[in-house]
Amino acid sequence: MNYLFDGLRKKLEFIVKRPEYVYLAIALTGVIGFVFITPPFQGPDEHTHYNRVQYIANGYFIPVNVEKSDASLPYSIDQVAYKTFYSNDIRGGTNKKYDLHDTKDALNVPYSSDVQTKPVMVTYSPIPYLPAVPFVALSNLLNLSPLVSMYLARLALGIVSVLILFLAVRLIPYKKYFFAIV
Repeated sequence: MNYLFDGLRKKLEFIVKRPEYVYLAIALTGVIGFVFITPPFQGPDEHTHYNRVQYIANGYFIPVNVEKSDASLPYSIDQVAYKTFYSNDIRGGTNKKYDLHDTKDALNVPYSSDVQTKPVMVTYSPIPYLPAVPFVALSNLLNLSPLVSMYLARLALGIVSVLILFLAVRLIPYKKYFFAIV
């Protein structure tokens, strides 16, 4: 019995001495919750940011004027956005309910490059999007739904953000708990 309490005490001491692991556990739980609970494209400008990741995954690292270039994205990306966002925008409407059936339908829309569209390409730097690009490119290669690649992009960006802050808490010389809480 004493052995059981010693093991528990050692784990508790480990946690108390290393707040970065407390942060990691709480933050990863929050990220996973955000990724799967927030309806698709309901985050601020998420559709625009997702298009930017898709452009980068398709080789357009430097932003261009899409009207004057050959830059384009598959129409299936717009189809998913219309099914989940444009026809079902709940932002700002506390009395609106999200229709989960639209999301389930959008999961069945495959990535298809047969028909192209030219959504606006924002001029944001490609660097913050780089963690999501390999997952989006791989899902495009496998012809998975753009909605699947959007979820993978969310997950990749969330995990990388958590890991960067985990390292910051770990490396900061003092006030680790304060930084972890903030």
